[in-house]
Amino acid sequence: MKILTLVGLFVLLTTSPTIKCTPRQFKPPPIPHYFPVPVAGSNSGFGSNLGLLALALIVFSVLLVPTPKCPNGYTLYSDKCGRFCYRLHFRICKSWADARATCKAEGTDLMVPDTCSYPFFQGIAPQTGATCTDYWIGAFRTPPSTGYMTLKGSPIPDNFKFWGAGQPSRLTQACVQMADELGYAMNDDNCGELAGYICQKFI
Repeated sequence: MKILTLVGLFVLLTTSPTIKCTPRQFKPPPIPHYFPVPVAGSNSGFGSNLGLLALALIVFSVLLVPTPKCPNGYTLYSDKCGRFCYRLHFRICKSWADARATCKAEGTDLMVPDTCSYPFFQGIAPQTGATCTDYWIGAFRTPPSTGYMTLKGSPIPDNFKFWGAGQPSRLTQACVQMADELGYAMNDDNCGELAGYICQKFI
C-alpha cells in the first residue's frame, strides 16, 4: 500500500505543469516634464535654451547701456588712468577764471593734475602754430593760504613730482599752469595772466 502511494505521488509531481516564478519588474512613474527634454539628434533642450537666454541678456545690456560721448570738439581717452574727454585750447588765451568759465560752458572743467594722467598731457601739450604755449589747469590756492589744491579739493604737496624746478614760488601767484619753458611742468602764476587751458571731463 505504501509503495502504491509513493508511486502515485511521484507520477503526480512529474506530470504536473511547471510553475515558473519570475521577479516583478519595477517601472518608475514618469517624470513630469517641467523643463524641455532634449531630443536625440537635435540642439533643443534646457542647455541650449539657457545659452540663448544668456546671449539675449548680453545683447539687451549692450543696447540699453548708452555709449559715453564727449562734447563736441573733445577727444575720448581711456586707459589705466580712467576714461575722460579732453580738449586743448591754444588759439585764444584767457585768464584762469575765464578759462574755467569756458570749460564749464562746454560741460567740463579745467584738467585736474594727477600722477597718472599728467605725463599724457605733457606729451600732447606742444602744438604746432599755437598762440598760447602755456596752459591753465585745475589747481589753485586761496590766499592767504599757501597750500595748493586741485578743483576736487585734494591738496598738492610741494614735493609733488610734476612741479617745475623752484616751484611753487607763491609770492603773488595763486593759479597753476603747465609752463612751456619748464617742459610743461607745473608753475604757479598770477591768475590774471593770459594762457591757453586744458578742459577735461571724466565719464
